[in-house]
Amino acid sequence: MSAVRVGEPQASGSNLKVHKFEQKIPVCSYLVAIVAGDIESKVIGPRSRVWAEKRFVEAAAYEFSETEDMLKAAENILGE
Repeated sequence: MSAVRVGEPQASGSNLKVHKFEQKIPVCSYLVAIVAGDIESKVIGPRSRVWAEKRFVEAAAYEFSETEDMLKAAENILGE
């Protein structure tokens, strides 16, 4: 994400910190992902990877295996 941190992290409870960010440029909500949990990644192309829980990462890699082809098709139409 391209938000800018506002101030320094503040202590909040035992070993926790609160980070604050400000995003002055509007970003469509479908471009934001927040993930929490025990996840791992798998490279699926020269510039892409998937993230999922360990038991789902192979299935996610299969599901998104054509990502590089889609990126190339989009670049052929719109440019890099």
